[in-house]
Amino acid sequence: MTMLRDCIIWLRSYKVPNKNYLRGVRLEREVVNLFKENGWEAVRTAGSHSPYDVVLIKHDKTVKKVLFVAFVQCKTKVTK
Repeated sequence: MTMLRDCIIWLRSYKVPNKNYLRGVRLEREVVNLFKENGWEAVRTAGSHSPYDVVLIKHDKTVKKVLFVAFVQCKTKVTK
């Protein structure tokens, strides 16, 4: 019975993330997947609270050299 009680307590304390947060995470993941599919190394900086959301790196594998690095901030809304 205590396990059931613990589960009920946990469910009551669980908070669903807000819709704007989920929309932003979805966009960041789409950006990462898009660039990975095109040969880039892409990493999401989840939870870092940094000014950028995704880091993109393009390598030249023949000479083992970094060609391009981009720090991307993803926005779901158009700002004026």
